[in-house]
Amino acid sequence: MLTRFRFGQTNECNILLSNLLNHNGRNDKSNHDNIFYEWLNPQTLTGGGAYPFRTGISAYRIASFEIMSKV
Repeated sequence: MLTRFRFGQTNECNILLSNLLNHNGRNDKSNHDNIFYEWLNPQTLTGGGAYPFRTGISAYRIASFEIMSKV
């Protein structure tokens, strides 16, 4: 996401963030929790591996800060 933003592909960043934060009509918060897993199964979108995955948290924090500071 950070690379896409740095190269001016803000529409793709929008799509990625929207997919991450969208509930799709469900009442669970599984999409919100996905960012904290080490990896995701692309077919089921269930997380696996380490939780919370510090690299994922750090990358999201850095990307969010950079995107917000340039908007």
